[in-house]
Amino acid sequence: MSKIFIFDLDGTIADGLSEYFLIFQEFTKKYKGVNYSAEDFETFKEIGIKAFIKRANLPLIKPPFLVIEARKKLSESYSRLKPIRGIADVLIRMKEKGYLLGIITSNSQKNLKTFLKNNQLDFFDFTKTGSSLFGKASKLKKIITENKLDKNNIYYVGDEIRDIEAAKKNRVKSIGVIWGLNSKQALKKPSLISS
Repeated sequence: MSKIFIFDLDGTIADGLSEYFLIFQEFTKKYKGVNYSAEDFETFKEIGIKAFIKRANLPLIKPPFLVIEARKKLSESYSRLKPIRGIADVLIRMKEKGYLLGIITSNSQKNLKTFLKNNQLDFFDFTKTGSSLFGKASKLKKIITENKLDKNNIYYVGDEIRDIEAAKKNRVKSIGVIWGLNSKQALKKPSLISS
C-alpha cells in the first residue's frame, strides 16, 4: 500500500511566519502593554504556545479569545500567502510517486482552497478544516477514520509541538519541519517542553 503523508498547513506548507510575528507583536502589546521583540518571538518558538501563555501570566479566560482573534487575522492574509520555499516542488514529486497526500488545518475550507488554487497545489487527496475543541489529535483521528487509512503507512508532517503530540496520540509516525513555528530542539522533546 502507498505511503500517506498528512500535512499541517500553516508554517509547514504555507509561509505565514512573518504574519505570525506581526500578530504576536500586536497581541502582546494589546494585552500586556509590552511590545515584544524578534528575540521574544524566538523564545516563543522554542517553548511552544502552551508554555508561552503560561509564562505570559495571561488570565485563563484570555487564551481562547486570543486564538480566535489570531485565526481571524491570519485568515485575512490567505489570499497573499505563498508556500514555504521549495515545498511546492517536493509535494509535486511526492504526488508523482503515487503517495496519498492530505492536509489538516484549523483554517476554513475557503482559505485552504484559496491558498491551494493560488499556488497551483490543489491536488491533495483529502483535507480536514476548521477549529476543534479537542485540537489536532482529534482532527487527525477523524481524517484517518473517514478515509479508512492504514496507520502503519501514515506520516504526519508539522512544524509545531502540537503536531508531534497529535501524531503520538494517534500512534502514527511524525515528521517535524524546522522552518516553522517551533524550533528543532522544541520538536525533539514535545511532552517535556509543552507541559
